[in-house]
Amino acid sequence: MNTPFIAIIKKKFCRLDKPLLFSFIACLIYWIYLIFATRMDISCDAITYEKLGTMLYKNGWIQYFKTGPNREPLYPFIISFAMNLAGSLGIFYQIILRFIQVAILLLTQWLAYRILKKLRIRKIIVILTIIYIGFSPAIVNTAFSLYSEIAAYPFILGIILAAAKSWQKIQQGRPKDSLLLGAIIGILFLLITSVKSVYAYVFFLFLSPYVALAISSFMRKRTKILLNAFLFLLTASVVFNSAVILYKSTNQKYNGVYDLTDRGTWALYGSAVRRSEKLTLERLETAVAYIPGEGFCNSIFGEEKCRFWHPSTSDTYGVGKFRELTEMDKLPKDKADAVLMSSIIEKTLQHPVQFFLLNCVDALKMFFWESTKMGFVSYPDWLAKIFDLALLKNSLRLIISCLSFWAFLYLMILTIKKRSPIFNPVGSEKEEFYIPFFIFRIVLAHVLLYSPFNTVGRWALPIAPLYLIAIAFSINQIIEKYLSRRQTH
Repeated sequence: MNTPFIAIIKKKFCRLDKPLLFSFIACLIYWIYLIFATRMDISCDAITYEKLGTMLYKNGWIQYFKTGPNREPLYPFIISFAMNLAGSLGIFYQIILRFIQVAILLLTQWLAYRILKKLRIRKIIVILTIIYIGFSPAIVNTAFSLYSEIAAYPFILGIILAAAKSWQKIQQGRPKDSLLLGAIIGILFLLITSVKSVYAYVFFLFLSPYVALAISSFMRKRTKILLNAFLFLLTASVVFNSAVILYKSTNQKYNGVYDLTDRGTWALYGSAVRRSEKLTLERLETAVAYIPGEGFCNSIFGEEKCRFWHPSTSDTYGVGKFRELTEMDKLPKDKADAVLMSSIIEKTLQHPVQFFLLNCVDALKMFFWESTKMGFVSYPDWLAKIFDLALLKNSLRLIISCLSFWAFLYLMILTIKKRSPIFNPVGSEKEEFYIPFFIFRIVLAHVLLYSPFNTVGRWALPIAPLYLIAIAFSINQIIEKYLSRRQTH
C-alpha cells in the first residue's frame, strides 16, 4: 500500500526524462548489489560507533550521557535504530543499516539533482554528475562503512537549498517567510551538528552574511529587508542555540562536562604539539607530500619519514596529555580541557608563522577527498581488484582533487565579482542566483574549521557532493560563456 510520501516520490521520479531516470536506476542497482556483496570492517572509529549504537540500543540515552561526553549522537542513534529493527526481524543489524544508508545516499543524489536543476545546468552535465555521485568510490564507501559521514550529506545539501531561498525571501518576501526559513535553517544546522560538531561553529560563520545584510539595510534605511533579516537571524539562532545549550547542559548534568563531544580539545592539542616541533626542510617536504595522502608520501620518502604526519602521531600527543591530566593529575574533564586550550594558545603564539604554514598544508588536504582505498569496507574480489589498479586510483584521485580545488577557486572569484548584486539586488534575482555563494561559504567554513586539526581526506567527505555540484556549475558556466562568445562573433 502506497503512503502519500511514496506516492510523491514516484510522481517526482516519473517526471524525469529517460536518460536521467536511467542514471538513478543504474546507481540504485549497483548499491543494492553492494548491500549483499560487501561487509563493514569494524576497526578504528567504527569500533566506537558500534559500541555507542549498542549502548543506546541496550541501555538508552541516560547511559549515553553518563558515560560521556561521547561522539555526536545522531549516527549512533541510526545504528541503534538499525539494531532495534534487526532484532525484531531476526537478522544482522548491518543489513538494515546498509539499506538505511543507501536510502540516505539516494536522498543525497536527489537533493544534488534539485540543486543542479535550479542552477540550470546542461542536461548532459547533470546526468554525468548524478552518475558520478552514484559510483564515486569514496562517496559510495560511506554508504557501506560504519562511519558517520553518510548521515551528513542530506543536511548540508538541505542547508544550501534553504539558504538560497531564505536570502531571496529576506529581500523580496514577507516576514513570516523569514521566520519559517530561519527555523528550517536552525533545525538543519542542529541536525548536521549532531553528526559533525564542528558545524556548531560553521553556523556562526554561515550567519555572518545575514548580519552584514542587516547592517547594510539599517544604514540604507531599507526597513523591510532589515526586519526580515532580523527575524531570520533571531529564529535561526534561538532554534539552534536552545537545542545545543540543552544538549550541553544534559552532558554537564550526567558527566560534568559542558560540551558537545569528547574529542575537540585533545585532538587540537595533539595537532598543536606536532606543529610546534622543529620544522626541518625534510619535514616540510614530507608534509607537502602528505597532502595527496599517506600512500603518495610513502612512495617518495618512505614510511619511516612520513610517519610524523600520520594522524596517530598527533592522536598520541593529544590522548596522552589528556590522560595525564585526568588520570595522573586527577583533574575533572572540563578543567583538563581548559588546561589543554591554554597550552594550545601558548604553542600557537610561540610559532605563528610555522602554524599558519602547516595550517595551509592541512587545508589543502581537504580537496583530496576522492579515493578507491578509503577502507573500512570489504568489497567483492572483482571490485577490489579494480579499486587496486594504480592507474585508476591515482588518476581518479588527482583529477577529482584538482577539479575540486579549481571549482572552489572559481566560486571564490565569482562570489567576489558578484558581491554587489548579492547584497544589493535589483529585485529580479531568483534563489538559484545565490546558490554558488552559499556553496562557497559552506565549503570555505568547513575547510577553515577543520584545518587547525590533523586533517585527513575523509573529513572532507561531508562536502564532497558540494564539490561535485561546484565542478558541474563551473564547467557549465565556461561552456555557456564560450557559446555566447561564438554567437556574438
